[in-house]
Amino acid sequence: MENLKQNKAPVWRISRHRLNTDGLGVTTLVAFDGCHLDCAYCINSETKFKSGLHHNKEITPQELYDIVKKDDLYFVHTHGGITFGGGEPLVRHEFIRDFAKLCKNHEWRLRIETSLNVPIEAVQHVSEYIEHWYIDIKDVNPNIYKHYTGISNNLVLGNLKWLADNGNANKVTIRVPHILEYNKPSDVNKSIEFLQSMGFTSIEELEYLTPEKQAERKTHKNQLRGKSVCIRLKQVRCKIAERYEIAYQPHECTFQGYCIGTCPRCELEVDMLDKEIRRKNRKPHL
Repeated sequence: MENLKQNKAPVWRISRHRLNTDGLGVTTLVAFDGCHLDCAYCINSETKFKSGLHHNKEITPQELYDIVKKDDLYFVHTHGGITFGGGEPLVRHEFIRDFAKLCKNHEWRLRIETSLNVPIEAVQHVSEYIEHWYIDIKDVNPNIYKHYTGISNNLVLGNLKWLADNGNANKVTIRVPHILEYNKPSDVNKSIEFLQSMGFTSIEELEYLTPEKQAERKTHKNQLRGKSVCIRLKQVRCKIAERYEIAYQPHECTFQGYCIGTCPRCELEVDMLDKEIRRKNRKPHL
């Protein structure tokens, strides 16, 4: 257990209550600092190793566990869990492995969003713990990839082959982007055909946006997100209460300002449900 206490990683952001964004259910995104790619349209450019902006708090796997466990009720009853992102989360593969060991007795799904441009040991180190991989492939063409990211994609292709050869193809979703001024639709089609030939079937096309368009879209989404999250989480709590035959009446929210999706009263309701479930099942506390 001493290693778990000493192993620390800089966490850039912990985003709770993501709904069906990273797979099924309610998830918490844990975004690590640090990325060695230099992508032209990076939405989190402050996480790059070369940025010099490394002032994020370093935490241990135990400290992260203590932070995220408050949403255990949501994770378990919606088939959600933790999604690791960044930056490049596989740079922190030892941290992820140690965290996974801490929560092995919980029904949390562990997922990862990665460029996969890391030494193969990092992939092998965490593969048994990851329920699903979301891989941003950029482009299979090595010239396009290097033009866009600044480095080679040899490690990416080798890691994809390892995942496919070791029975992980059905646990992988690959995102193939249309990158303005970098690749053409024909390049995207070639990437998809190549990935299919390797055995991958879950492949998503998407459009990369310029940093200005990204900021505009993010602002709009944040304005809409809070209230919808609040309503959805309240529905989840009602279903949990019904399942366990717990008398529960959610409070009526009259808040008119900017909402993050939860509040102290919501958190108290979660705590009440959790205690009632544990009393009925006589489960120990986390």
